Amino acid sequence: MSKDEASWPDADQAFARLVSPVVSDSAVFTFDPVPFDSSYAIQVFHDRNQDGKIDFRKLPFPKPKEGVGISHNTCRMGPPDYRKARVTVTGKTMTLRIELRY
Repeated sequence: MSKDEASWPDADQAFARLVSPVVSDSAVFTFDPVPFDSSYAIQVFHDRNQDGKIDFRKLPFPKPKEGVGISHNTCRMGPPDYRKARVTVTGKTMTLRIELRY
């Protein structure tokens, strides 16, 4: 979860980071506490080999080998766009559905 475009999508600079084993075809994560009236962009990936990074294939063009998802389910060639992935927290509870693309 990144709070600004400068830190996006670098996990080492993230506002919050959660790691959880995948035990089915879906997972639920809770970020708590998160300041209200703030914007964030969320990146999720399925780290199959548990090396802590998204692995990429190189040919015919760079593409993740592991499942990757972005808030608002935006998809594009190249790095994800923070402005398109940004969501605003407006209340105590907020639910987002992020689909992974393999």
